[in-house]
Amino acid sequence: VAFEVSPLLADSALAEISLDGAPVGATGNIEVPLGVDTVFVYDIRTVAGAGSPVGYDGIEIDVPAAAGFLDLEIDGNPAEEGTDYEVAETGGVIRFSLAEQIRRDASFRVRFRSAIFQASVFLEGRILNSDPTSIRLPQSIEAGNARPDVASDALQVIAGDTRFEVLRQIVLSTPVITPNGDGTNDQGNIGFDLFGVTGGDLVVEVFDLAGRRVQTVLTDQAVSGPYAPAWNGEDEAGQLVPPGLYLIRVKVDVDEGTIIRVQPLAVAY
Repeated sequence: VAFEVSPLLADSALAEISLDGAPVGATGNIEVPLGVDTVFVYDIRTVAGAGSPVGYDGIEIDVPAAAGFLDLEIDGNPAEEGTDYEVAETGGVIRFSLAEQIRRDASFRVRFRSAIFQASVFLEGRILNSDPTSIRLPQSIEAGNARPDVASDALQVIAGDTRFEVLRQIVLSTPVITPNGDGTNDQGNIGFDLFGVTGGDLVVEVFDLAGRRVQTVLTDQAVSGPYAPAWNGEDEAGQLVPPGLYLIRVKVDVDEGTIIRVQPLAVAY
């Protein structure tokens, strides 16, 4: 057994989540409807403590699928990307690289936009030190009172309706695709959302009206979130299909069984 030990980057690091535009001092669980785009506010407060803190120059926040960063405040002032910080969004994580090493009491306010696709999510966070010359392990950000006018003291977001369907309707970007290379409706995006899924097989396929599979558009492990794979009118051999009506089938295997949704899509030239 091996252990890695490093000093704290700050004496404490607290955060709490709230909804943008919520009344000042609003309390209770942060509750949002499933699958609805929402603007969240993530407040962080760090305390340096006595002595000479190690400090940090990075922040990571775990966010829901397809989240989009909006803006950042540092110590109550709007921060400028490229001057005060750099931001990267990858794999459900927003990471900030700060222009300065923080060794003082500091506050941060992050706004991001996302939808929730599970019954509840916990938005964990970490502060980081990028010094390559010594071991500086990430320090977890704990739920707590990060800002006086926010009263959630929590990092959990709860879906308002937990009796959700795993797979709702399919929404096509167009009812007819015309894959003739003119740049208009050359392909169709197949939009759908998965809710409360933590594993299982996801397959999106195209069939003709005789029930023959024409193309497999997507094969993947199912995870909660939005999807929008595209079909360009080609079969599995890479040839354009004849004009006519085709069926888009989305199938997901979960613990409750196999769930299938079908939507027609026409091809014309």
